[in-house]
This record gives sequence, structure tokens and C-alpha cells, in this order.
Amino acid sequence: MRSVCYGTRRSSSLSNDVPRKRKELQERRQEQKQMVVRDQIRLDGEERQRIAEVKPSESSKALSELDEWRLRARQMDSKEAWDVNKQEGEREDCPPLSEPIDHSNDADDALNDYLSANSDSALQPNSSKDIFQGPTLPEMKSCQKENINNRPIREPGKITVSFTPREFSTPSRESTAAEEQEWLKKQVEARKNCGFNDADLRTEERDPMWLLEKGESLMKAGSYLGAVSAYSHGIKLAPKMPELYQGRAEVHLSLKNLVKAVEDVSQALELLVPKVTGNKKERLKCHMLRAGGFRNLNCFREALMDYKEALQLDPDNDKLKEDFQSCEAIIYEREQKGHESDSDDNLKEFNVFK
Repeated sequence: MRSVCYGTRRSSSLSNDVPRKRKELQERRQEQKQMVVRDQIRLDGEERQRIAEVKPSESSKALSELDEWRLRARQMDSKEAWDVNKQEGEREDCPPLSEPIDHSNDADDALNDYLSANSDSALQPNSSKDIFQGPTLPEMKSCQKENINNRPIREPGKITVSFTPREFSTPSRESTAAEEQEWLKKQVEARKNCGFNDADLRTEERDPMWLLEKGESLMKAGSYLGAVSAYSHGIKLAPKMPELYQGRAEVHLSLKNLVKAVEDVSQALELLVPKVTGNKKERLKCHMLRAGGFRNLNCFREALMDYKEALQLDPDNDKLKEDFQSCEAIIYEREQKGHESDSDDNLKEFNVFK
């Protein structure tokens, strides 16, 4: 029983000692912090006192150095003025060259003259004699302004700049340089005359570009058959020129030759590679033409694919968005009615997705 009571008293004493020791530790830390603060305040005060003691001596030293510099400057100015006056006096009193000149006492005489002049000026503090014989500061400034105003105007220079020729309207990019060069080479090859010589044809009728313009003018005039003939003859001369296939496809759509129109547009898209900025407009027009052809053939899924491609090229075209949404609505409606395989019969005559 005694051992149990002894253990209880010991545990209670230990529990009372812990807060007391913690409090003592906090008080000790607080005293240390206060001591550090007092030491820092004392050091700051000593530093301020040292600065206050050093400041008068340093300021007096700086003022004395300034006075010495002013004195030296005045002495140098007076010496330069004396040298100038001495040189002018020597030029005025210069003897003839035939007479010998004695230089033995020149230094002593000059020193005596200088000392006497300085003593006279010291005795006469209000002397109005100007030791500088040159122009005053305002005169020098006016002279400088006159010199600046009288300077001749410098002739303007010309810088010639020669820019690197570029076929595309967009800035040059190293990442697309190879594709752009490949596209330009294909365009050059497509525009070359392939050697078709017919004695009955004029020179311009053997030019694919002239035939392209002729086909466009005939189509605008409503002569669709003549436009087809012009485009077809141009394709014979330049089979790798996509603009001719595109123009003929547009005429076929007007004539409701839908299958031929889709085939020509597909051929034009195959030639419009690589896909660069230079042929972006042509690819957009081809996808729109082929989407219209597929839509008239009731191949709405294929038309939807072309509408997607066209929207990637021109995402801000509201007309394309409307056509895309209407095509989606038609596909959804046909799926609901069970006409999922209607477009397969229309695609048996040709295959444009190889």
C-alpha cells in the first residue's frame, strides 16, 4: 500500500514540474531576446556617435581640399595669362634677325616682372584690368551658333533593300519550306506545254492557262459544253494542273453530271498536294464542290466528311456551318427511318476514297 502511494505522489510531482520547467525555459528565452535587443541598440548608438564625431573632421577636410583646388586653379589661370602677355610682348619687342639675341638674363627678368606684377595687383584689389585678352563667354556661344548655322546641310543617304522573292502571301517558315517547294515544282510542271502540236490551233490555244481562262469565260456566259471542251483540251495539254479539273467539275455540276463532277474534284484534290497555304483556297473550293455533288447523289455521309474538311480550312464560314448542320440532320433522320444503306448503291459507279 505504501509503494502505491509513493508512486502516486511521485507521478503528481513530475506532472507539476513539467509546466514549471516550461515556464522557466520561456522566461530564459525572453531574457535572451531582450539582451540581444539591448546589445543591438547599444551598438547602433555607438555607431551613430562615431559618425557624429567623424563628420565635422571630414567636412573640414573636404572644405580645405576645395580651397586648395580653387587656389591652384587661380594660380594656373594667372600663369597662363602671364605667358600669353609675355609672348605678345616678345613679338612686339622682337629685334631684327640680323642682331644677336642675348638669352642669359631672360629667365631672371621674366621672374622679376611676374613678381612685380603680382605685387601690384595685390596692392590694388579693385583693379579693373582684365587678364584675359580673348572673347567673353557670350561671344564664344554666339560664334558657335553662327558656325552651326553656317554648316552645309549633309546630303541624305540612300539605302537599297532587296527582298527575297516569294510566291506565297504568308511569311516563310522552315517547317513548310520543303512542301512549298514541292508544290511550286508541280505547278511549273503542270503549266509546261506537253508537246501537243496541232497545225489548226493558234498559239494561245496551245496554252493551258489561256484555256483555263477561256473555260471560265464560257461558263459565265452559260456555254457549258464549250467550257467542258476548253477544260478537256487543257487537261490534255497539262494533265497535272488541278485548276482545270476543278473548273470542269464545276461545269459538270451545272450540267447535273454529278458522277463526273465528283471524279474531277477528286482528281484535283489528289493534285493539290502537299497541303500548304498556297493551295488552301483551291482545296476549300474542291471540298465544297464535292460535298455538293455527294449531297445531290444522296451520299450524305460522304458529303459530311467533305464539309468537315472544308470547315477545318475555313471555320468562320457561316454557309458551311449551315450546310454541315443540315447534312447531319438529314443523316440522323434517315437513320431513324432505316435508310442507312441508300448511299452504298450510289457509290458503286465510282470510288473516290481510295
